[in-house]
Amino acid sequence: MNEFDKIGIIIVESMEQYKPYPNSGFHYLIELMGHYFIWFTVPFSVIISWVFNTMERVGEASENPFEGEGNDVPITTMSRDIEIDIRQMIGDHENNIPKPEPEKFNTQL
Repeated sequence: MNEFDKIGIIIVESMEQYKPYPNSGFHYLIELMGHYFIWFTVPFSVIISWVFNTMERVGEASENPFEGEGNDVPITTMSRDIEIDIRQMIGDHENNIPKPEPEKFNTQL
């Protein structure tokens, strides 16, 4: 706890050169943070931890976009559409052209 107090004292002492300053505005905020630095560490630590945790969860959800889950890239549907387009362009018989990939559970795979 003493290390956090030292950081606050250093902030206040570094701002001493700018006195006199009004009791409002940026300088007042810096002095307020300096005196109560230890009380700001807990909320800021929680916010930073939440940001990193959220980034980790988003990264895990999107790290493999071709697994076929609900929010992944519909690679099967895309490849089937490309196959249908190519077969139509080269003039294959309609019986040889596959049908489009159907939706499963309101999701294209």
